[in-house]
Amino acid sequence: MTVCDLVAIVNLLEDQNKKDYGFALYKEEYELLRTANFNNTLVVVNARSKDRRVLGKVKVVLPVSVYGKNPTAQVVGVVNMNAYMKRKKEEEKRINKINELKSLIKKNERELADLVMELRMLEG
Repeated sequence: MTVCDLVAIVNLLEDQNKKDYGFALYKEEYELLRTANFNNTLVVVNARSKDRRVLGKVKVVLPVSVYGKNPTAQVVGVVNMNAYMKRKKEEEKRINKINELKSLIKKNERELADLVMELRMLEG
């Protein structure tokens, strides 16, 4: 592994010790992360597999001198998630609208059923 200047501090979600780990971060990857909101920056394992899962979240990026030890692993690649997050937000809006419409339909069905019952009682 070539020498890196930065370390991405990652909290691994399934780590029983709740320990943070340092991943070597190179200039190219840092440039992509630099403007990212770290709350939305995830570390993923098996990205091409059906077993894909989130390993952890990036908490902060530190210089190696501040981290003080060798990183655990290296960042292999960084993906710009803006387009994905936009699609995800649009899909959530669509699903919420569908659920809203379903709720209105159920409400109207109940009201219609009540009216039919009332009409039958008046007729009968």
